[in-house]
Amino acid sequence: MKMNVNKIIFFATLIVIVVASLIFFAGKDDISTTFGIQENVENTETEIRARSIPDGAALYENKHFDFSLLYPEELQVKEFDEKNGSWTIVFEDSAMQKGFQIFILPYEEEEITMERIQIDVQGGGIKEPKEALVGENEDIRALIFWSEGSILGETREVWFIHGGFLYEVTAPAELDVWLAEIMKTWRFE
Repeated sequence: MKMNVNKIIFFATLIVIVVASLIFFAGKDDISTTFGIQENVENTETEIRARSIPDGAALYENKHFDFSLLYPEELQVKEFDEKNGSWTIVFEDSAMQKGFQIFILPYEEEEITMERIQIDVQGGGIKEPKEALVGENEDIRALIFWSEGSILGETREVWFIHGGFLYEVTAPAELDVWLAEIMKTWRFE
């Protein structure tokens, strides 16, 4: 009889501990994922970020600035920390014949001004500035223009603001249509 009493006490104590644990953790955010009640959050994120990648393309994802885009797979990607929150991302083929770059910098203004363009585009020569919609869903309001510089010659510029940053996308002018196709794949996550 004594053995049964000890077993009953043991199981009762175990049940109390399990119930107390459930009550304690009930207020915790991770209780649902711990017990498999809620969908796996990681799988949901992956589904949202999932993209189909066509043949000949590669996916670039930037977790820091939370965007992605598709680019020709023959391009190599190099990222440069320019300090003070600024970054340069260069997409370029090995022969350096085809490519574009993205310069990202902190930006407090809500609009891109001609004064800002004059500061960043050295050598001036800004032509035909106009607004355009870019991105996978054409949901990014951008300013596009031609620029003339001493180093790159004539370039196509695509500038837009998102999340407190100014994005300056630049490519040689002769790659305008090519760059437009890449910009159609841009997605902020």
